[in-house]
Amino acid sequence: MPLHQSRLKRVAQEQKAMKGAKARDGQQCRNPKCPFKALKLRIEAAHAFQHRGMGGNPKGDRTEVKLIVSACLGCHWLLDAKELQVEPLDLERMADG
Repeated sequence: MPLHQSRLKRVAQEQKAMKGAKARDGQQCRNPKCPFKALKLRIEAAHAFQHRGMGGNPKGDRTEVKLIVSACLGCHWLLDAKELQVEPLDLERMADG
């Protein structure tokens, strides 16, 4: 498979996983103490346990539904800045737990 086609396939799989995580979370920020709730910021799919990295994730192993949480724009920024941490209750199920 040519490089361009494999990249498109990987991106499509990542988008599907991110949509799945947002659907699982009811299109709401998973942070129960979200300080931005009143602002009604856009909800994004955030890599909560391991950042996807600059340039994406060529192996596609960091973008699975169980590794992604829905976060408002503010909480997503806090996650990326390591000011907010997600601790899974179930290490096997991660964000699905």
